[in-house]
Amino acid sequence: MPSVVHATNVEGEAPGESAPARRRERHALPACVAGRYTLDASLGSGGMGEVFSARDELTGERVALKIVRRSDAAPRGVERLLREAVAASRATHPAVVKVFEASEDSPNDLAFIAQELLVGETLRARLLRRGRLSPAEAVAILAPVVDALAAAHEAGVVHRDLKPENIFLEGGDEAPRPRVIDFGIARLVADDDATRTQLTVTGSVLGTPAYMSPEQARGADDVDEQTDVWAVGVVLHELLTGATPFARATPHATLAAILLDVVPSARDLAPDVPEALAAVAGRALSRNRVERFGSMRELSDALREASHARALPPDPRHAAATPSARGRVLRVALGVLALALIAASSFALRPRTAMSPRPTDATAALAPRESLGEAPTIAPPPSVFAVAPPPSTATRAPHPRRASRPAAPPLPPVVAEPPARRTNGAPILGL
Repeated sequence: MPSVVHATNVEGEAPGESAPARRRERHALPACVAGRYTLDASLGSGGMGEVFSARDELTGERVALKIVRRSDAAPRGVERLLREAVAASRATHPAVVKVFEASEDSPNDLAFIAQELLVGETLRARLLRRGRLSPAEAVAILAPVVDALAAAHEAGVVHRDLKPENIFLEGGDEAPRPRVIDFGIARLVADDDATRTQLTVTGSVLGTPAYMSPEQARGADDVDEQTDVWAVGVVLHELLTGATPFARATPHATLAAILLDVVPSARDLAPDVPEALAAVAGRALSRNRVERFGSMRELSDALREASHARALPPDPRHAAATPSARGRVLRVALGVLALALIAASSFALRPRTAMSPRPTDATAALAPRESLGEAPTIAPPPSVFAVAPPPSTATRAPHPRRASRPAAPPLPPVVAEPPARRTNGAPILGL
């Protein structure tokens, strides 16, 4: 099992024994933060600060300590760090990382959050190590994540930055336990307009481009729970195919593709993906928010239903003419055409019986009956009953009634006219 230790929103430097000393020397970090947390191994750094493993001197537990120096923080960085702690604390669920404390170390100009230390690897690390996952693995990992996001939504928290880097897998490959981490840019639904404006300027883009929803890509200020539904669709597509649906060379090209390009199906890249799972991802990736799943709970039910290989309700937008339905109709039509061609060719190639030419009257009179293909006349065997032949018509007596009738007068002779002769097209009557 990889020995990567949990670090939220950090990339780059690998853990090492000398890393804490180098970081403390570079930033003059104290050996003990807030008089309670003794820094241990460095876990990495990122845009939101630095993460260390540390020992809680009060409880003796090891924790993950995320530190932001006020002088080095981006604008509103400290406020976002503290809001991350608030958001994670509200989203109480076994699949959400636990936050123990969020505070400031004013003498050292630091703000920090202390949260549980997780051992394992991120979902991104697993994808890089193993490639795309099987459908069963994808559902096993995403189902608890979706449930955790549903709990967060019900608590008024929108994550807004779900991606494989923010899904941590505890345990080994056989039975990983997913945890949602890094609520750094989470939105609290209860915030008033003034607070939202302070943290995110209207029209700005906040998030990771490849996983942004269309409303995020446009910089809309009404981003809601549906942006997390979209992100789940992107992650599911990536787990099943090994690629995000709108990956492009640059962030701007990626955002343009999210807004303008045709939404691909997971089966276009991986035909072995079950249709039910591809349908779940496709519906979650609807550009129109009202056409996605109505809630994260509904998405959770659909995901589990697909995992049991039961037929999902058809997407109402594509029920009339889906690519698979068109393909089935085309295959049936081609099959019928093939059968018709086979039948026609069989009839044309059927052997025919040779027939003798029909004899003319003259040849029929001279040819014996056997040569004409007729059966010869065979005399019947003698019978015990002697039958007298009928009398000849020449010697037969006329019928009494016919004898009394007068004889018909003879017909006049018929003289045939000679044929007309033509000269230069004009008829000349024969003499």
